Amino acid sequence: MQRTVFVSYVQKDSEHVQQAVDLLEAGGATVFRGVAGIESGDDREGVITRTLRECERVMIFWSANAKTSEWVRKEYTIALEQQKRIVPVSLDYTPLPPELRKYPLLTNFMSQDPGWKKYGGWVVGAAALALLVVVLALPSFQNVFAPSSELLVAESVEMPVLAEVQSGEVIPNSIDPIAVDSVSGPAETPDPASIVPLGGSRSLPIFAWGAGLLSLLLLLLLWLRSRSETMIVLDHERAGRQFVDTVFDEE
Repeated sequence: MQRTVFVSYVQKDSEHVQQAVDLLEAGGATVFRGVAGIESGDDREGVITRTLRECERVMIFWSANAKTSEWVRKEYTIALEQQKRIVPVSLDYTPLPPELRKYPLLTNFMSQDPGWKKYGGWVVGAAALALLVVVLALPSFQNVFAPSSELLVAESVEMPVLAEVQSGEVIPNSIDPIAVDSVSGPAETPDPASIVPLGGSRSLPIFAWGAGLLSLLLLLLLWLRSRSETMIVLDHERAGRQFVDTVFDEE
């Protein structure tokens, strides 16, 4: 069923009215905008009369600004003459004119989206970046406060050898040739390319792990942001349908 709504308001209240129009359109209603929708040079009163005749509901957005508007008064007067179903909407505490007080007053029509839906994606992104900083900084702190594994191994090998040499009880079979050379004389400098870490293989650089983790976190952020925007659209459509049902007394 086609639902048509005529909205009567003044330009100064257009920001609030636009929010209501968005809800109406999200709920499937067709909206006609009073004087605001009339082009310059047209017969305003004639256009308003014809448009009101085609609409099922007339919403009067009432405020201190609307109270002083000649066209708002003219629009609801024509609607009363046509015996239209009128829905007054209060934008402030201005009392309704006597002609409209017999109709139920609609207030607080705007739906409030939870803050986490608007900013949840950014919060997740900030948390992800903070986690990445911690992961990247952790190895640096470990290197500062933990002794090198190569140093520990070197000390554990060289100290017994030196003790045995100084005491004159050196056992040839128990001494590592490399350690003896280091005591008796300078050793040849090994080729840096031939040096292998004690773990047996080279570990992946920390920046590579960080880049991979950052990519995963960014993908997660984009997915959460997309899902959040989808939920906002769905909630807006649901709120629009409820608003239209309220205007048409079909809730």
